[in-house]
Amino acid sequence: MKLFFLSILTSLLLVVGCSQEKHSCESDCACELSTTKKSTQPSKTVPPSPSSDIQKKDIVATIGDTIITVDYVQEQMERQMTLSNQRFVTLDSKRNFLDNLIVFETLALEADKQGFSHDVDAVHAMKKIMVQKFLLDSLQKKLHPDDLTDKELRTFYNDHQKDYQQTMAIQVLLYLMENKKDANKAHAAIKRLDPTAHVSFKTIMEKHGAKQLGRTPRYIRRDDTSLPPSVIKAIFALRNIGDTQGPIAADEKLFFIRKTGFREGKVRSFSSVKRQLRNRLYREQRQKNQETLIKQLQTKTPIERFDDQLKTLSISNPPIIRPKTTHGH
Repeated sequence: MKLFFLSILTSLLLVVGCSQEKHSCESDCACELSTTKKSTQPSKTVPPSPSSDIQKKDIVATIGDTIITVDYVQEQMERQMTLSNQRFVTLDSKRNFLDNLIVFETLALEADKQGFSHDVDAVHAMKKIMVQKFLLDSLQKKLHPDDLTDKELRTFYNDHQKDYQQTMAIQVLLYLMENKKDANKAHAAIKRLDPTAHVSFKTIMEKHGAKQLGRTPRYIRRDDTSLPPSVIKAIFALRNIGDTQGPIAADEKLFFIRKTGFREGKVRSFSSVKRQLRNRLYREQRQKNQETLIKQLQTKTPIERFDDQLKTLSISNPPIIRPKTTHGH
């Protein structure tokens, strides 16, 4: 427990005290592909013992009973090199890195002496990291993104081709009104409007108290469920760019629409989505492998549930759950 605790704290030091840099993956998919290559080897920080074969030449520092070896410093430096390849070129930079390790190990030893290695939060953090490393190691042995063949990807693409189709959609401006009298006035003004006068349509809507749904025009598909069916039907009845329709009564409100664009439907080719397919299939298979692993472990471990005890639990300040409005407005 002590060694693992010190190893975790040292890792935190390297992230917070040494790197002082932010780096994030461009996407969840990219993150998954990159983290699978990371080392899951345990820390090389070890305490001295009579049977220890550590040579003096392998020791770079000692803090009480804790030894920091050359290999351990090398390992930690290489982890940080992923952020900046020029960080540890000079001897001073290596000394500063070692200084940070020594300071942190000193603090970690004192924290351990005061019993923080048994603190509820500390133990939970250790378990969380152990679970993450265990799953990474266990699942990586079974599957890696590069293991997926083109045949598997092609089959997955054929089975999910609808997910890679761009559906035909119409781009519209949407406005909402509640007062029928104002809506009729707005309708009369729109009938006299030049179809190409985009700004004038917006001006008329705002002048008569209409509220725009969304800050910009949005693409609407036939299967869109965020708007009433009568509004969807009216949108697809618009023929030309600049055509308007309204007021359309639906859900006790009055809708005004203006066609501003059109997007044709098309199917994305296998080659154009191959990387996306690989990431998605990898995630799904990895999730299945994880679920299988958990079931196997649970069959080996006696588990008892006492759900009746849940009735004794209560939340002092429950969160406020706001009801969803009709059609997402």
